[in-house]
Amino acid sequence: MGSIIRKGLVFFFLLSGCLSVLSEQATYAYILPSEQIIQFMAVNFSKTQTLIVHQYGEETTEEKGSRGFDEILTMKSPDLFHSRIKEFNETKGRQRDYSYRQFFLANSVSRLMAVLLDMGIDVQKVSYTRIDGVVAYRIGETDQASPKFLVEKGRFLPLLLSYKASGLGGGLAKAKFVDYRKVEQSWYPFEIFCSTADGTTEKYTVRSLKVNGPVASSLFGSK
Repeated sequence: MGSIIRKGLVFFFLLSGCLSVLSEQATYAYILPSEQIIQFMAVNFSKTQTLIVHQYGEETTEEKGSRGFDEILTMKSPDLFHSRIKEFNETKGRQRDYSYRQFFLANSVSRLMAVLLDMGIDVQKVSYTRIDGVVAYRIGETDQASPKFLVEKGRFLPLLLSYKASGLGGGLAKAKFVDYRKVEQSWYPFEIFCSTADGTTEKYTVRSLKVNGPVASSLFGSK
């Protein structure tokens, strides 16, 4: 009798393992097209018309080492940005790229797809990948040197953007988004890590965040 029970248990665990493998394979069998991925992602930020972010930035260059600064970054949908650096005057003259932050504002799917194309990302290629143990959709080429956009599979949140940055000497820029928190009806990464082709790295840590607060249009000047 004991032998029969043991055999039954062995069969049960083997069957469970097979079903688990088959289930996982079925889960990854179908990959959403890039436009649908961006559609689901855009819903997370569809109510975010403005953002006022008080953040601490740390900039590291080979020539000057690491320096920190306080910044108030004001953003308005779809792609308006205004930066006020409270300290560390030396950074005011340096051009910064805020283009990746438009993914955290209300935007149409068609516009975001056009932005990805402008960044050199092949939106026709989609595959699965992992980043820091998290399953993600990868839009773009699979090799390291190509532009790509990684979106978390579970919550459809941007995780990594590798792109051709304009106005920063060319080359490939990268932005990694971590520590997502839900603020009111929106999401925002409370830590952002950036790097550019010239070797400059930046780390931003959010100190406070205001969603959909009043923002004067004159703040951004003419565009």
